[in-house]
Amino acid sequence: MSLTNPNLNESIMDQRNVLVLSSSPDLVAWTQGAVLLADDTGFLDPGDSARFTGFHYVDWQFDGEDDLIMAVRTAYRGAVSYHNSNRLTYKRIAQFRSLL
Repeated sequence: MSLTNPNLNESIMDQRNVLVLSSSPDLVAWTQGAVLLADDTGFLDPGDSARFTGFHYVDWQFDGEDDLIMAVRTAYRGAVSYHNSNRLTYKRIAQFRSLL
């Protein structure tokens, strides 16, 4: 299992404005699961969203049998760029296995 940034727009190679739960039975073939975080700032241009919003450098762990907790370096609403974060986001994903 991993938390990853899929490339949903081929014209933006370093897209980090979406964070998804991914899984693999063998660490070779990966399946994209649920979107956990996505830009909802309202940028009309997808390029602006990719330039100014980022969810990356995720640190996560299991919390009990059914939950996942994560801390995410986040660039959001006011960050100078997707890489220059202005927030640290903490999330609990309850029953995360149901999202795979």
